Amino acid sequence: MASASGRPHEWQGALGTGIRSMQASGCADSGIEAERLAGAMVAAIQGGVVVMRSTGTTDHLESALEVMFTQPQPA
Repeated sequence: MASASGRPHEWQGALGTGIRSMQASGCADSGIEAERLAGAMVAAIQGGVVVMRSTGTTDHLESALEVMFTQPQPA
């Protein structure tokens, strides 16, 4: 697993591996492009952290995480 100090492509690789594992076990839609979703997740988290550092609030990061993990996905 990539460490918190790892580079974004390492995080994306680890997330992609997790998504593919979830797809294989039937917990995630197999039609989702794992690497593309992993890249979007990394971008959302990084963007939320950048805004957090400039504003001092976690609101944007929390919103990005909430949308990623609670919004229904297309079937």
